[in-house]
Amino acid sequence: MDHIFLKQRIEKAKNTIIAYEDALIALSAGNIQSYMIDTGQTKQTVTMQDIEKINNIIASLENKLATLTARINNIPTHVVPLW
Repeated sequence: MDHIFLKQRIEKAKNTIIAYEDALIALSAGNIQSYMIDTGQTKQTVTMQDIEKINNIIASLENKLATLTARINNIPTHVVPLW
């Protein structure tokens, strides 16, 4: 895979994790009934009933981020002799 593509996917995963964590924090505070998650591609409203689903999504995204990070760290670099 292309190095630039992987970096873009890593940033997207990080931003999406942040969006879901923000929703989780806002809902956990208990003073709001619903929260709008905007990932940049989709918007959805979540409520307290969605907290387990949000936790599962965050865990899935963290796994995806770990996989992408592992892939980018294993990309071989081309070494060219200077002679």
